[in-house]
Amino acid sequence: MNIKKLYYGLVSLISVVAISISLWISISSIAKIIFITDDEYLLNNKYQIKSCVYDIQRKYCSNLKNNFSCITNLDKNKDYLKNLEECENKKKKEILIKRIYNFKINLIWSWSTFVVFLVLFLFHYTKFKKFE
Repeated sequence: MNIKKLYYGLVSLISVVAISISLWISISSIAKIIFITDDEYLLNNKYQIKSCVYDIQRKYCSNLKNNFSCITNLDKNKDYLKNLEECENKKKKEILIKRIYNFKINLIWSWSTFVVFLVLFLFHYTKFKKFE
């Protein structure tokens, strides 16, 4: 058994596996963006949006001794509701920006990996074929 042939064959095989994985990551990232709507994505991340409630409640009720009565009466406070809505809209916008950012990072990573391993495969597979 020729060591060089084994090396070229092994690198070619590993490259094919890496190419397949990078294509799978790319296709699944694109499918997530296409099939999962922004509303569904926001629903899945609702805990981040709900953090606004706690932050604003703390802001409005931190100085009072009876926090429970303050929290129960906040729904009537128009200033509180306005701040809550602004905070929730800001969080939603941040979540959607992070979604697009993560999508772009996944595509960049998967396609750069694809190109590197494709070049590696083409170089090593041609050398591997020469041994036959």
